[in-house]
Amino acid sequence: MTHSHGSQYRSILVFLTLFSFLLISKPISTQAVLVDSFDGPNSEAVLKRGDFVGGGKNGARVPFVTSEFVEDESRGKVMKISFNVSEGFGGSYLVFRKGKIPTDFNTVRFWIRGTVSAFKVELKDDFVYSFVIEKRKDMDWREIVIPITSFSNYKKLVPKDIKEFIIVFEDHRTSPRLGAVFMDDFSFTKEQREELTPLKQAQPSWVFINGKRQRGQMFQTKETPRLSLSSKSPRKAVFEWLRFEASRDGKHWFYLNEVPNQGKQEFAFSWEIKSYQSGTYWLRAVLVNQFGDYVAGRASEIWIENNFNFEIFLDEVQKRTFEYFFNEVDPKTFLVKDRNKKASNFSTGLSGFQWAAYVIAIERGWMKKEEALKRLHASLDFLLKVRRREGLLSHWFSPELKEVWENGEGDLVETSYVLAGALTAQSYFEGNTPSEVSLREKIDQFTNEVQWNIILKREKKEDEKGLLPWRWSEKKGASKLEIQGYNEAMITYLLALGAPKEYAIPIESWHAWAKTYQKGKYGPYELIACAPLFTHQYSHLWIDFLEIQDRYANYFENSILATLANREYSLKENGYTPEIWGLTASEGPGGYKAYGAPPLVSLVPVANDGTIAPTAAGGSVMFTPALAIAALKDIRENYGERVWGQYGFKDALNPKRKWFSNEYLGLDEGPILISIENYR
Repeated sequence: MTHSHGSQYRSILVFLTLFSFLLISKPISTQAVLVDSFDGPNSEAVLKRGDFVGGGKNGARVPFVTSEFVEDESRGKVMKISFNVSEGFGGSYLVFRKGKIPTDFNTVRFWIRGTVSAFKVELKDDFVYSFVIEKRKDMDWREIVIPITSFSNYKKLVPKDIKEFIIVFEDHRTSPRLGAVFMDDFSFTKEQREELTPLKQAQPSWVFINGKRQRGQMFQTKETPRLSLSSKSPRKAVFEWLRFEASRDGKHWFYLNEVPNQGKQEFAFSWEIKSYQSGTYWLRAVLVNQFGDYVAGRASEIWIENNFNFEIFLDEVQKRTFEYFFNEVDPKTFLVKDRNKKASNFSTGLSGFQWAAYVIAIERGWMKKEEALKRLHASLDFLLKVRRREGLLSHWFSPELKEVWENGEGDLVETSYVLAGALTAQSYFEGNTPSEVSLREKIDQFTNEVQWNIILKREKKEDEKGLLPWRWSEKKGASKLEIQGYNEAMITYLLALGAPKEYAIPIESWHAWAKTYQKGKYGPYELIACAPLFTHQYSHLWIDFLEIQDRYANYFENSILATLANREYSLKENGYTPEIWGLTASEGPGGYKAYGAPPLVSLVPVANDGTIAPTAAGGSVMFTPALAIAALKDIRENYGERVWGQYGFKDALNPKRKWFSNEYLGLDEGPILISIENYR
């Protein structure tokens, strides 16, 4: 029978990463059920074992995964899983017999040896709960102990409903990508453990700066490229890592470095600070145990002085980025190209970024108001004449400006971006000149013709869940693909809720959408997750969520956490110099991909092959300005003309593969320009 795990797990792609490779916990009491000893083909609790692969090219020899029983000198018969995921992914699975596993387990245990590569394990019912086991120092036998609270979305996990256990190797995570894992004695257990908490564990010391602790005084730096940081752990402390962190506000702490516990009390590393803006920073040390529990020490205060002119730098980044939206346009309609190629398509949603860019340009003195109005009128005249489905635009126009309909469907999300840019322009051009009055009238016509309530309806009443579809056509109605799970389409629901009364959707649709959010955790960051960073940025480009939240989330705070998690994962996994980070959808050595970072609970397939997109950091300047601006500065200073040109930052770079994009993509240019303006 063909097994479907490959497509299922790639479509859900759920990750949760902790900092240490789990060791044996200290159970106070344990009830264990041995699910599979791997002594032979039969197991009372296991219905089926098998392997799966996916994501490779047609006819290619990779990926491959094979499992077999072999003899081990120390443990007897065990299962050997051989793999090659140079491209794609694959793994092995256990399908459980109904009613044969414990109904109240709270911990997963198994023994493993072999590859030092990172890999993912999953529990599965009708949903997938994932945990990523990080790279190991050695290949010896070790018991893995994972509390179910460490799996992603564990609050939804019901032990009695679990049907499968899966091991997954992936080309973007597993390194080396060729090897073998030996596995033995898989168990579900119910146990208690002694947790590392501030009440049971002493704190690490202050962070010493250049060997000194500033008692009641702020440490001052002046044009210093790096600092020596150190901290001491308490005696007999039980932890895996000592983590150095910094903060600009004393609330949001970002990763600097982690040092493994090797029996010494003193920990140190060198922190490069040459790319950070002048200002006050706080430093602290944190102990992290094998379960990802944290105990933070007291914070040290430091003033970083940097004479680099960040305002001039931001001016140059914004001005060059704006030039893309001024120059790369159709000469008649002024629609902006998807990318800087002669035969480029036109992405309709990109107009929303373009019109916001024009407002910024007028304010910055780069564009005359009359020129912007001329272009806006031409674009709106064209868009009002083309055929729309219940007010919806298609996703694309061809280089000849012919509509490119996807099965005759209008695209809700792309249309939303156009509307967001149009409403930005409408609120800006508020004068009484004929041109401005006419522009506002055209925007009213355009926005008021989208019939959101009709688009919401389903052919069958029982299929109505309150979720908007991604696309809609007159013949087939709503697409099967619905807008669900936290993503770049939050603005779509907001526009549909705020539409004229006769076309607005009910508030219940917002609740229906919000209930599809998936929370995940990566290190200290717990948030509503979606892997590519752009999904946490786009809606914020036009709407200020700083003082807006609901029962489901503080959305601005969530984007800050998403940026911090993306940065940390990117730095750890790719190992580039201090502030070269950023994983989001962009071009890469193998084409356009949705690169992303944990927590990975998105419906979008994601990858990480070392590709960094400047738009990831640039689009987060409004959330984490010190870190995002430092990243842009470091990327430009380290790679020069390979990443920087006529329109500012080129789309992406992959230093590991010595690959640098020569293209500019409008959807990656826009967030840099608008996010910086929102910050400023």
